[in-house]
Amino acid sequence: IILAGDSDGVLDTEGNTIKQITPSTLTYYFSSIGESKYTDVTGGMFSKVTTMLKVCEHNPDLKINILSGLIEGSIYESLVNLDSSLGTSLSAD
Repeated sequence: IILAGDSDGVLDTEGNTIKQITPSTLTYYFSSIGESKYTDVTGGMFSKVTTMLKVCEHNPDLKINILSGLIEGSIYESLVNLDSSLGTSLSAD
């Protein structure tokens, strides 16, 4: 699953991209994952991350990538390269 937005994945408090989040590391990032600065009908980044991690827990082989849809070629790269380092990877482990 690819979630494309306007930021390069999930950002920490300093604005750096968090490379990977799993259910066991989520509590470490609680203070970093906030609300969207714009009106967001999806509930913001925290809602996206927690919902997608629940999906991963039910489908352990699933990989989810949150990345910028504003960077040319980023979605294509994520589709053809399952080990792409773009954005933030969410997985069950």
